This record gives sequence, structure tokens and C-alpha cells, in this order.
Amino acid sequence: MRGRSAFLLAVVFVVATAATGFAQQPGEIYGKVTDGSGAVMPGVTATLTGSVLLEPMVAATSASGAYRFPGLAVGVYTVTFEIPGFKTYVRNGIRIEIGANVSINAALEISALQEVVTVSGATPLVDLRDTSKSNRFTQEVLQSIPSARDPWVIIEQSAGVAMDRSNVGGSASGQQSNFVARGALMSQQKWNLDGVDVTDMNATGGSPVYFDFDAFEEMQISTGGSDVTMQSPGVAVNLVTKSGTDRLRGSGRYYVTDQKFEAVNLNDAIRRQGATSGNPIQRITDYGTEAGGPIRKGRAWFWGSYGKQDINIGVNGFYKSSAACQALKADVGANALSRPVEEIWGCLNTDLTTLNNYNAKVAIEPLKNNLFSFFFNGAEKVRNARNASDTHPIETTWRQGGVSDPSLGSSWWKTGMPKTYKWSDRHVLSDRFMVELQYAHVGNNFVLDFHEPSLAGVQGT
Repeated sequence: MRGRSAFLLAVVFVVATAATGFAQQPGEIYGKVTDGSGAVMPGVTATLTGSVLLEPMVAATSASGAYRFPGLAVGVYTVTFEIPGFKTYVRNGIRIEIGANVSINAALEISALQEVVTVSGATPLVDLRDTSKSNRFTQEVLQSIPSARDPWVIIEQSAGVAMDRSNVGGSASGQQSNFVARGALMSQQKWNLDGVDVTDMNATGGSPVYFDFDAFEEMQISTGGSDVTMQSPGVAVNLVTKSGTDRLRGSGRYYVTDQKFEAVNLNDAIRRQGATSGNPIQRITDYGTEAGGPIRKGRAWFWGSYGKQDINIGVNGFYKSSAACQALKADVGANALSRPVEEIWGCLNTDLTTLNNYNAKVAIEPLKNNLFSFFFNGAEKVRNARNASDTHPIETTWRQGGVSDPSLGSSWWKTGMPKTYKWSDRHVLSDRFMVELQYAHVGNNFVLDFHEPSLAGVQGT
């Protein structure tokens, strides 16, 4: 019986630590405290504060003067070191990024009076414990980069990544890109959303959903050198959404892109080869809001967001069925230069993709050093003419949407839009021992349907 109990305890410990490691989300602050002569100082009280903490974390330095704050979310922190007979040492502005290990050492000075030494400095750039080849993009960087607003264009900016297309102005945001790096296969990529492996099992290596760009707090793209928690050699995409704090805050946006912002770069030689109009942006709208704040200060907070993109793209050779547009099609077919590009644009059918995204997060600290959290993501994609082209008329394209047929599943998590949710219970027992229990569900519900039932025979061939 004793052996069985020990075995079960070992299994629970391995499962807990594996779940924590696999998430690859938390960072940590560690270091050593010494006096003015360089001798280590045990028993120093180290207190960690930050806007993303519900209450301060407290640790005492060990016999070797070492301390450690594990399991830290993305954010900016302050560490305070105190012991009687010495000046209080405060180090602020410490930024923790995804999975970052930041070393902060302190040298305390003897003082008969109660004095405070405040040190402000940049977070160390080199992570001595990280061997991976990765790029981290903070919220400030994500909002400053002049690019389309989806994760794939950010992945493209990481060294060593080759993408299968260029997403100009968001024109390709309705269909995710394929990419590779350092000789790995497309099927070997990994996607991680707030500690949950959301890699698509139907299209291995892809993401099962699309995302609200303004919901991200940070992104990490790793192209090599990952630890054992990364089960494949491909690119690891780590996405972290925003969180609530003890301060109520929020933001909103509304972006519009249409043909007024688009130039024509087609020359006569390209048009004669079949690219008579290109795939012009007809209209793209991107709007949404996000907000978070305290439920009870120091104990519980919430955060939520909603975002929507309507992506209207004209498809080269995909003409409307009106008599005027069919006449234009015949003219262009006989002579590619017979009509101006702008006139052809007016006759192109629309490939419309609508992306709706919902996020919600709640965190509660019921006990000291215990954090219980819940995360939800709902992502809906509706597309009117998937695979549309000059050789695929409307009746041979697919309508993409969520599952609505009861025969495909009656449970709420099997129907409607794809849903991801996670419950997590984290206990920081000491600066060297942390346990996290986590349960997650990842949905990938969508169908490619006929425009009408009578087309089943046409599309089946």
C-alpha cells in the first residue's frame, strides 16, 4: 500500500509539473542578495508587486542569499528587499515577457536610519537560462509595426521563417498562411494560446481559429532550441492575451481600408498573362473593444474583448453574373487590355470573410499564493466563396461556417463557433515548488457547405 501511494504521488507531481512546463507561459525573477562586502545575506525579505498581481508575493532569501519568484505572468514588476539594519533596496521597472527568466541581484548597504534606495533600470536583455532562438513582440511593438493585423504577419518578421504569401494591407487575413523555418515541415508547428496547446489536429501545424489582434499582450515566436516541452522541431507560436488589474481600463478601435488606399501596380505584360485585375481590396473593416478591471481589489479581476473583421476581396476572373459584367468578361477574354483595371474591379464578385472573436478571463485569489483562473475564447469564421477563382465559378465554391446541423453534434461545445476554454488552479508553495492543475478544451467546429442542396452533385465532382 505504501508503494502504491508513493507511485500515485509521483504521478500527480509529474502531471502537475508537466502541465506547468508545457504551457511555456510563466516567467520568473530570481537573484542573490549580498551586503556591501559581497557576502551573501540570508533571511532578507523580498516582496514582489505589480499591476498583474492580485496581492504582493513575499519570499525570504536562503542560506546562500538566493531568492526566486516563479510563475509570473507577462507584466512589469517591482522587487523590494528589506532587513533590519540595512537600507531598503527597491528595484522597479522589471518587465517579464513570455517565459523570461530575469536575474535581479541586490547589494544592501548598512544604515542606522530607515532609508530606501530605489534603482530604476532596463530589464536585462540576456536570459541566461533560455537557449531557444526566439523573438518576443510586446503589445507596444505589435501596435507600432506597420503591417496587417494578424499573427501570421508577425511570424513572418521572425528570423528564419519563410511564408507562402505576402499579406498586403490585410488582404490575405481571411485565410491563414503556411510557413516553415530551419528545415522543419509545416505540419510540425505548434500553437499555444494562454497556456493551452491549440494546434489544429485536422490540419496539423495550423491554427484552428483566427484571432483578435488587439487582445494580445505579447507574442513569442521560437524557431529553434526549444526545451523538451516542445514536442516537434517546427516553429512554436506562443500567444498571451491581456489580463485585468486592480485598475479599470479599456480601449476600442475602428479601422477601415478600401480601394481609396490601394494603388494599381499591374503592367501590361502581367495583364496579358491572365492577371487582368489582381485581387483588389474592396473594403476591410476591423473594429472591437476590450476592457478589464477589479471585481474585488486585491482578490479578483476580470477582462474581456470582442473583435470583428469583415474582409471583402475581389477575385481575379471571378465576375458578377449581370449582362454588363459578362460582356466585360468577354471583352477582357479577347483582349486583356481592352478595359481599364478600375472598371474590371467594379465587376468582380466578392470573396467575403467575416471573423468574430470573443475572449473572457477571470482570476480569483482565494488563498495566499493560490490563483484560480478561467479563460474562454470563441472564434467564428464565415466565408461566402472559399476557393473562388477564375476557374471556379460560384456554384463550385464552398460556404464556410460553424456547425449548425444537430446530427454533427448536439452539445454546445460541438456546435456553433469553435471554443477554447481553460480552468487553472496554481499553488506557489515555496520559491522552489509550484503546482498547477489545469483542464482545457479546444474546439475546431466548422463545415464547408454547399450554396444550395442542389449543388451537391456539382461540388462532389
